[in-house]
Amino acid sequence: MILDALLRHRRAVLAAVLGVAAGLGTGLAFLRFDFSPQAVFESDTPGFRDLEILYERLGRQDSTMVLLVEAPDVASDEVFAWLQEAVEDLRAVEGVEAVEGLPGAAAVLRESPVPRPLRTIQDEDLRRRAILDSPLIRGRLASEDLRAALLFVRIEAGRMDYASLAPVVDAVEAALAGRPRPPGLVARLSGVPVVRVTLVRRMLHDQAVFLPALTLLLVVVLGLVFRTRQAVLLPLFSVFLAEVLLFGA
Repeated sequence: MILDALLRHRRAVLAAVLGVAAGLGTGLAFLRFDFSPQAVFESDTPGFRDLEILYERLGRQDSTMVLLVEAPDVASDEVFAWLQEAVEDLRAVEGVEAVEGLPGAAAVLRESPVPRPLRTIQDEDLRRRAILDSPLIRGRLASEDLRAALLFVRIEAGRMDYASLAPVVDAVEAALAGRPRPPGLVARLSGVPVVRVTLVRRMLHDQAVFLPALTLLLVVVLGLVFRTRQAVLLPLFSVFLAEVLLFGA
C-alpha cells in the first residue's frame, strides 16, 4: 500500500528527497576533518582526562620534531656554527615554541667546576673535549664518535591539527633547506609531527588519484554489463545521494 502510494507520486517523492539532500548538502561547506591524535583518541574516561592534565603539565612528546645532523665532526667550528645558526633560524619560525640540542647544552670542564654552555667555547679542541667528557651530552645529544648530533624542535601545543601543523613543518623544512651546509653535513628531520603531516598528505593524494579512477572504472563496468544510460547513472546517483545525506547531516 505504501509502495503503491510512493510509485503513484514518485515525482513528488523524488522532489522531496532531492530537496532534503539539497538542504543537507549545504552542510558540506562546513565539513572538517581533524587528524590530530587528540581528536582520534578523544574519550570521556577519567584516564584520558588524567592524561591530558599530564600533557598540560609536562608537555606533549608528539609535538616535538627531531633533527639529526650527521657530519665528519659535529664539534668542528664550521659544523658547530651551522648548528647554532640553524637553532636561530628554527626559533624564528612561527609556531615553533622552543629549539634545544647540542649548541645549548652546558658541560663541566676540567679547568672549572661551573657548567659552561658549549656555544661560549670558542676553541675547537676544548669544545670537543667538553662534549666527550660530559656523560649527559656524549651518547645523547652527540654520538660518541662525534659524527652525529641532535636538535629538538618543539611546536606550540595549539598546533596539533593538520591545518595548523603542516605550515609549521613546511616552514622548518624550508628554513633548513635555505641554509648552506658545510661539506659532508646531512640533516634529517623526523618526529611525530613530520610523520603525521606526511601520512595525511599521502592519504589525501591517494584519495585524489584513486577515487576518480574507481569512479571511471565503475562507469565502464556498469556500461559493459547493462549497456543503458539509466543503469549507469542510477547507481552513481544513489551513491552520491547517500554520501550527501551522510556527510551533510
